[in-house]
Amino acid sequence: MNPAPVIIKAENPDHYSAGLVLFKAYITSLDFDLSFQNIDQELQILPEMYGAPTGALLLVVYDNQYIGVAGIRRIENEFTCEVKRMYIRPEYQGKGMGKELMSKIMEVAREMNYRKIKLDTHAVKMPHAVKLYEASGFRQVAPYNYNPHPGTVFFERDL
Repeated sequence: MNPAPVIIKAENPDHYSAGLVLFKAYITSLDFDLSFQNIDQELQILPEMYGAPTGALLLVVYDNQYIGVAGIRRIENEFTCEVKRMYIRPEYQGKGMGKELMSKIMEVAREMNYRKIKLDTHAVKMPHAVKLYEASGFRQVAPYNYNPHPGTVFFERDL
């Protein structure tokens, strides 16, 4: 029997390297371009973008492997954060790990004194993500940032 997944906060270069690998897997899984978000620069500064005191990089560890990731970063003001690059490797999807990761994201965001959390996703290409966010209490809102891809939807929820 495999152990339960554990969700940890990145704390060292090895953790951020694992996050980088998972971010790249996420980017590769998409059939659209993220260059409008300066993704190449983001990948070079993960500890700064998703590190304390305003951010966090969460990793899902299962059976001694890193199988999921999500970033939290401050946007707009000191009370609002954004979830970025939430990803579970395909072979582990559909097992409730995304729900656990989302729950941990909100817990960590509250611990960081954020009061509102936002995110965006693609409604047609990522319908399971939309269902997860809605089930987690997010509501659809007007765009809060630029995204040129038709079908992008924006969500937020109070913490």
